[in-house]
Amino acid sequence: MSRRRLEQFFPGETVRVRVSFSDDADAPIAVSGVGFSVRNPAGAVTSSAAVQVDASTYYTDVSANAAGDWAVRATASSPSSSAVEVQFSVAPSLVLT
Repeated sequence: MSRRRLEQFFPGETVRVRVSFSDDADAPIAVSGVGFSVRNPAGAVTSSAAVQVDASTYYTDVSANAAGDWAVRATASSPSSSAVEVQFSVAPSLVLT
């Protein structure tokens, strides 16, 4: 499993989270059965659609509608169970209340 931290965003932005699955030598591997789970700042976890870019790369779009820390987990079921986690922050708006 790997973790990555993205830059900071603002409320109302759509954050595209893109992940790539690789082997121990960091070479891309073809995976299937990919799913995304998103945890919002309130702690609620929801599923998000996986869009395939190529055999090892997928993305999902997250509607970042609340300030705070967000986490996204991508899992693949084949050829073996694997996961990638990404975190990003949404700053409070200085304009919107």
